[in-house]
Amino acid sequence: QVGRIKVSARHLLQLIEEILLFARVDAGQESFEVAEVRIPELVEEVRAILDPLAADKGLEFRVSTDGTPETFRSDPRKLRQVLLNLLVNAVKFTDQGRVELRIEPDGEDGVRFHVIDTGRGMHPDEVAHIFEPFWQSDSSLTRKAGGSGLGLAISRRYVEMLGGEIVVRTDPGAGSAFTAVLPSMKPEA
Repeated sequence: QVGRIKVSARHLLQLIEEILLFARVDAGQESFEVAEVRIPELVEEVRAILDPLAADKGLEFRVSTDGTPETFRSDPRKLRQVLLNLLVNAVKFTDQGRVELRIEPDGEDGVRFHVIDTGRGMHPDEVAHIFEPFWQSDSSLTRKAGGSGLGLAISRRYVEMLGGEIVVRTDPGAGSAFTAVLPSMKPEA
């Protein structure tokens, strides 16, 4: 019973932290720190979290970085959070198959981060709302998967703060592909 209480407390703390984070972002009180992001290190950090989550569901987790530069200027903490939000969602809503992180160059110094899954996909009416705070699709499915409905809203705001955009392609029953396109940021003066 103590173990269950600990798990519930951690879950509640995570929800509270997501709500506070969203409130800071929404109020314009969240700043960013530009630094050099080492792509191989970022991939290893993300892999350390995603490998066990994917394995628990029997999913394959692939990473592809062909042609990607070794370094990229952005806010490492916010970029990591965006990727984790997208990847954890992909695992949550994929029951079989794979989840993939594909990183590739974009233009002269930008980078594209693709998160692709073989999950349930979404209907167009769902896609219209997925970046809204607290919005969740089919309540029975999201109740089973968990979450606050803030991850995608925070991800979009972070990507926009970093000068990029995030788009989604999806088909019901055929999975989803989220792409965050980010420019390399200039050093702060």
